[in-house]
Amino acid sequence: MTLQSPENRQITRPPLHKRLYFHLGIIALLNLIYIWAIPVLADEAYYWQWSRRLSLSYFDHPPLVAYLIFISRMLFGNNAIGIRFPVLVLSLFTAFIWVKILENFSKNSISFLYILALSPILTVGSIIITPDTPLICFASLFLYYTLKSMENPAYLIPQGIALGFALLSKYTAILLFPMYLLTFNKYKKDIRFYISFLILPFVMFSPVLIFNARHDFIPFMFQLKHGAHTHCIHIQFFVEYLFDILLVVGLPISAFGIYNSARAHKGKLQAIWFYSIIPVLFFAFFSVFSRQEANWAALAYPGILLLGFLYIKGRKYASALLTSYFLLAVPIRLVPFVPGLSSKLFEKEKQCKCIAEYLNKDMEVFANTYQYASLLSYYINEHPFVQSLNIGTRPNQYDFYNTMIPDTFLFVGEMNKSLQAKFQIDSVLPDGALCGNKLRIYELAKKN
Repeated sequence: MTLQSPENRQITRPPLHKRLYFHLGIIALLNLIYIWAIPVLADEAYYWQWSRRLSLSYFDHPPLVAYLIFISRMLFGNNAIGIRFPVLVLSLFTAFIWVKILENFSKNSISFLYILALSPILTVGSIIITPDTPLICFASLFLYYTLKSMENPAYLIPQGIALGFALLSKYTAILLFPMYLLTFNKYKKDIRFYISFLILPFVMFSPVLIFNARHDFIPFMFQLKHGAHTHCIHIQFFVEYLFDILLVVGLPISAFGIYNSARAHKGKLQAIWFYSIIPVLFFAFFSVFSRQEANWAALAYPGILLLGFLYIKGRKYASALLTSYFLLAVPIRLVPFVPGLSSKLFEKEKQCKCIAEYLNKDMEVFANTYQYASLLSYYINEHPFVQSLNIGTRPNQYDFYNTMIPDTFLFVGEMNKSLQAKFQIDSVLPDGALCGNKLRIYELAKKN
């Protein structure tokens, strides 16, 4: 047997796809810990309520998140994994898609995989199910097929299907249409362009259109007015919006991503630039008039991270920037396990869980917000459908259920003048005081 000198030996590494699957497995296990450890949140319980009454669409969002939860809870039951299993699968698939997108520009995919996994807002989106979860997944798949279609128009059809699923996830997917038009000028004489751009997305989105038509387009009108309700200019809202994006996407890579977006105007990078910058600019415009939530532009954030990663990759200070990103991002992952912070973060959920133990199951139960109604429904044994009274709160899906208010019922919430004027408080059940200082259980009766 001949021995090789150290300098002649070659270290063999597993193929990229095997290493990728290994790291995806690590991320999946970490996310499973969070899925079990974090209580079901109010908005998740709200979407869980939707899944119990399947509809063509819903007041707040298109229906895909409800359908996903419905399938998942049929498999795993009414528990955290039953509600959140779709987010586990979709977030891993999203990460895989972006690694494949990155291969168009770089082979350093494992580092970028953890950049995605540790982004503050994408971290939340990988353990908490919201309409943003399927939106980001199918918008990412749309971008993946966009890059493929630039070389082969046969990918236009799957691109249109991905766009349709994105539209079924959240209304903000409509911001993908400008990118479609700006990217595919050369295919405007190809019939597949019109099938993928108009026919497929329209057919897939038609249930939402039918639902809106049946309800006098109230959901559409609410979305149009939501977040753009004033004509006064507030520069501080604009500054807050940009600052929030930098924080939730992840410093410092988010800053370099936005900077690089001003330079990425060629070839496939141009498609990623359109994908990333259009949602950010759209909500930046409205942020001048009213406060905008950072998650509203969520579909753009993986692209911003990719642009930032490509900009710093290979530079002298790349290691320092990546290290600073991880040092800032990792502590955010630990927040749910810090006792003092976790009790504040999940105060609403813990209080509703406590109150649910004291509710009389023989009486109908109402709450004063859709969040409380959804959480109470989730935590009460046998999972009855607790209704939202919706007096003095914003419109929501409960308004479409046309529930008759009985003469006497239990009410969970905070008493206010509107309720006192409309109902007689027959008794206040003191057990509710055991659960905290904010919510109480009341027994209300209609006034004559």
